[in-house]
Amino acid sequence: MQLVIDSNCLRDPQTRKYLAASTDNHVVFTDYLGMELYKSSSFSMLADLLNQVAEFPQQVIVLKGTREICQLDDPPLGATGELIDRRTTSEFPEFCRCLATQGAENNPILNHFHASAASAANHLDEMSAVFADIQVDIAQVANELPPSGLRQLRTRQPLSAEMGRHMQRNIYTIAGIFFRAHGIAHPGETVAEYGHRFPFRHAVVAYMMALGWIATGGAVGKSGDKLRNDSVDSVLVTYATYFDGVLSHDKKLNELSAAADQALERLFGVKVGPM
Repeated sequence: MQLVIDSNCLRDPQTRKYLAASTDNHVVFTDYLGMELYKSSSFSMLADLLNQVAEFPQQVIVLKGTREICQLDDPPLGATGELIDRRTTSEFPEFCRCLATQGAENNPILNHFHASAASAANHLDEMSAVFADIQVDIAQVANELPPSGLRQLRTRQPLSAEMGRHMQRNIYTIAGIFFRAHGIAHPGETVAEYGHRFPFRHAVVAYMMALGWIATGGAVGKSGDKLRNDSVDSVLVTYATYFDGVLSHDKKLNELSAAADQALERLFGVKVGPM
């Protein structure tokens, strides 16, 4: 099993239990997690944050940067493998040994994590701006929902075929915004061609997040830290669609992950999980 780990699980004993249960159990590190790691004010704090997973360094998968991943256009069957930074993943055990001896300050992998975290922070700023822009579209989504669809969302009823078609149209619109935000003018003609690409899956996640706001009567028009947090959550859940899910204590995040998987498979026929 391969689970994308949320920062709130790094020091959780259950994470250690999960890794100790089988050598086939892995945690997946994203560059956005790197941002959380480098909020640490000291090297000792970083070592403390990674203490649990450092016991199982061979079971950590490190991904490429999100900015690079957004540009990938490989066949669907190779999608998951293309996300992995194999060099950094292979060097992670050595990095953990350096952590244990307090000698990682000049380790190349530490420099890599610093660079990835900086790139992720820049990407987050860009995507937060995109999120702010698409809130106008999301507000329009709320206004255009069929009354029966809104009722289905708020009472957690099964969604009708009409609501499914409505969701597809809106997701296509948001996907176009996300592709253009990454400089991709022609991602492909059909979902079969671009359903594995990160910006499309991110659009699905963002849309399902918006429906969650609408279903609970939450305000559309977030700003500041709340908008950044939603941006981080949406990226984490997008990565989870390429693996076996997310490892998190956040109930809403887990619900969003399940909803995104269902939307990809049922609305677009896109297979989720490792490929």
